[in-house]
Amino acid sequence: MHTPPPCCPRCEYELTGETDRWHEQCPLEGICPECGLALQWRDVYQICNEWGSEVGWYAEHAHTLPSMLARTPGTILRLVFPSRFFNPVNHRRQIRPVALSLWLLVVSLLIHLFVSPIGYAAHRVEGYAYDRRGIDGLARMLHTQLTEIPSAVSYPFFFVYYGSNGFDIVSGPFSGYEWYDYMLPVWAIIGVPIFWVLLIGFVLLVRHDEEKDHRHDARLLTRLTLLSMLPAMIHIQIVRLGFGFHAATGMTSMTDWVPIAFIISILAMIFWQQLLWTHAVRRYWHIRRSFLINIGGCFGSFLFGIFFMAWVLR
Repeated sequence: MHTPPPCCPRCEYELTGETDRWHEQCPLEGICPECGLALQWRDVYQICNEWGSEVGWYAEHAHTLPSMLARTPGTILRLVFPSRFFNPVNHRRQIRPVALSLWLLVVSLLIHLFVSPIGYAAHRVEGYAYDRRGIDGLARMLHTQLTEIPSAVSYPFFFVYYGSNGFDIVSGPFSGYEWYDYMLPVWAIIGVPIFWVLLIGFVLLVRHDEEKDHRHDARLLTRLTLLSMLPAMIHIQIVRLGFGFHAATGMTSMTDWVPIAFIISILAMIFWQQLLWTHAVRRYWHIRRSFLINIGGCFGSFLFGIFFMAWVLR
């Protein structure tokens, strides 16, 4: 990968003109002629060497599945606070969209399996009853486990039932619950990054620079869009967890805290997305006077998310 020229750490002004003035040796300190920052040339070249480099704890930069799994806890913990995430994972680091997509798939699967035991408990309470008595009780118990375990994994979307005709996939026993309605706001969570991509794309188009690598900007947008899908996956699992706990208690009607918890989850997921994108505006693209862009992006993406959900469900 071609290494870009040394730039100011604060304003990204190219400092090649300053280095051309050196004759016999490199000075230790300098001043950015654009913003006046007093800088250490050691720090400038350290930043310059970050182009195309990897971060040791970041799952996107893992080259094997075991390494990706080992880096997952550290990646998630730092993603909770985007300010901590963007400092090391800046715009100069290597971007690997395929690896990031694979990591998101692995994380979604792990979270799904982690939540599935509550589906097992719920299925035991409100699932189909099986007679475990008689001389063939062991066979019935085996059939029961062969239905309850896959039903826990597929909960609450579909269930496995063993009847007189053998194993069958059915829609009950939670078809009367409102879990599906609380999963629908996932479309609003998906709509938020769509608006941000359009907004950032428009800003980059207005600030068009022939010397800038626009393919790199496209890869940055791809990374942020993929990371923005994580809240949608998490909210689905929160709904599974909430309704599974509700069903496992044996209650027959919804309690007030369940829908309130889901609403809080939706708002928290969208709030995190706003933190992710507003930090990216400053850390990835170094847009000065970004206040109006960030405010417009937050309100615009929230409204667009609602519109996008209504459009998908119309």
